[in-house]
Amino acid sequence: DGEHHVSGLHLTSAEIVAFWKLKMAGNAKRPQGGDAMLSRNAKDAARITNAAFQIAAALKDEVWHSLDQLDGLLRAVDALSKGTPPDALFQVGPATASMLLGAFYDYVPFFSDEAAKTVVSPSLKYTRKEYETYFLAMVRRRIELWGSGVDDGALSLVGMERAMWAASYERDA
Repeated sequence: DGEHHVSGLHLTSAEIVAFWKLKMAGNAKRPQGGDAMLSRNAKDAARITNAAFQIAAALKDEVWHSLDQLDGLLRAVDALSKGTPPDALFQVGPATASMLLGAFYDYVPFFSDEAAKTVVSPSLKYTRKEYETYFLAMVRRRIELWGSGVDDGALSLVGMERAMWAASYERDA
């Protein structure tokens, strides 16, 4: 089992399914396939997540000032989501990949419905290109906040996504 022989930050298949179930909670319209995800990712989850986390760890929050490492972020997302096992995780697209990365790196915003519909489009297909557009829109919003006097370190991209997520539910209440 490859999961037990990977050193460094990584997730097991069971941990990925736990994150995925959190993401899918309350979303009855989407297919639920945690069991298939668990079994199909069991062998490769630790290796694939470790590779993606190594790419993300090489990026630093301050690089988003110049956006010169956007390709690195997209490589980390692709490492989790582009392709099929054993090259990528089964049933993981850019949204789940960004959620897994964002749990450990506050400069990788989760591609949540609520935030993405606010800054990209009310109709999403959850593609890599949409994630890139979403990420760039989030960075632009962060820069606007800096320009309005918000402290540079006060609000991470993950923090912004969480605020947009919460605000969407507040509006609906």
